[in-house]
Amino acid sequence: MITQKFVNKVTLEFGRLIEYDHLWEDNPAIKEAMPHLRISKPEIKKKKKDDDLSTNVVEPDENEWKRLIDDMKYVRALEYVLQNAPVRAKDPDKKKKAASMALSTMMKIKTSEISDAVNSIPVPLRDTLMKYVYKGFENPKDYSSSALLTWHEKVLAATGLGSIVRVLTDRRTV
Repeated sequence: MITQKFVNKVTLEFGRLIEYDHLWEDNPAIKEAMPHLRISKPEIKKKKKDDDLSTNVVEPDENEWKRLIDDMKYVRALEYVLQNAPVRAKDPDKKKKAASMALSTMMKIKTSEISDAVNSIPVPLRDTLMKYVYKGFENPKDYSSSALLTWHEKVLAATGLGSIVRVLTDRRTV
């Protein structure tokens, strides 16, 4: 019979919770100790189809965005695109389309109104806005770099340096 001293030694060496290993099945001492030890089989979670990031992708509706642009509600249109940014999408066309919508909306907002626009955007969406600013810097021929620098300055003033760090380290891109 296995002693309590052995059980305590095994528990101390392997921690309070000992994970069951298929190699232990062949060891008679472990077989004998198993009823006395707190042993759990490691649970392997199988990935469900719902957990796949590409299935729950949101993207902005172009018709809704155009309606807001036609009504000259540029800040609301920008907020709509930011709320529905396809950060989980794997399709580059969806990301490119959303980036085009966001950046063209940003270019429509007057320079004097940028600060008010940034401050009216909810705080959680400001990092996404900064992502689109950097996305605009990737295509300097398509978008005004001076306008993007103004956007960068205003978003940075509203969010602080942490926004830059979060955007550059976030794996979810726009």
